[in-house]
Amino acid sequence: MKKNWKYAWGSPAFRTHFILTLVAGIALAIFADRFFPFIQQRPGHLIGDPVLDWLPSYDLSAYIFALLYVGVIIAIGTAVKTPEVLLTGLQAYVLLSFMRMCTLYFIPLEPHPGIVVLEDPFIGFFFYDNGVITKDLFFSGHVSAMLLLCLTATGRNLRMFLAADALAMAICMLFQHAHYTVDILAAPLFVLLCVYIAGRRTVTTEAVAVRNES
Repeated sequence: MKKNWKYAWGSPAFRTHFILTLVAGIALAIFADRFFPFIQQRPGHLIGDPVLDWLPSYDLSAYIFALLYVGVIIAIGTAVKTPEVLLTGLQAYVLLSFMRMCTLYFIPLEPHPGIVVLEDPFIGFFFYDNGVITKDLFFSGHVSAMLLLCLTATGRNLRMFLAADALAMAICMLFQHAHYTVDILAAPLFVLLCVYIAGRRTVTTEAVAVRNES
């Protein structure tokens, strides 16, 4: 792993992208501290959802957080061994977070009446100022994060595990009534776009490196 990082850090392009990605991620995290309370206090639109109307409500917060953190720890623990994989995942996540803030801003929604409040102690403490956020709806941040980890992971077994993790989380979210069905279904589309854009950066950077070495 040290050899991989030494080689990657020796590339000016990698260093630049890595540092800029971290700066952008930190900036978004700081902005989120004001953004999410803003969307929570403004009125939104209540939409019909036959699936949630049919499903009973359960508090599955413990299962959702277990799925999230186990998946994140395993995926990042594997990705950190390969700097380019980690950078691609980080860039895709920063872009995904930005897109999600845009959709939350332009598509204000009210939560389903049957919602069971989902409280994340980690994110709530660091980013949401311990406030209860229920209007961060379109699109699902938890499900999209797991799908992103799945698509950027290396190895068939890890991808299958993360795909199952994402599916289980999506089902739990529906029973929690924390997201509309459309929030869950839209998540893969945004993830695919972000991973594609981040992947194009990887291809371009590697092509430039090859030309410089030749």
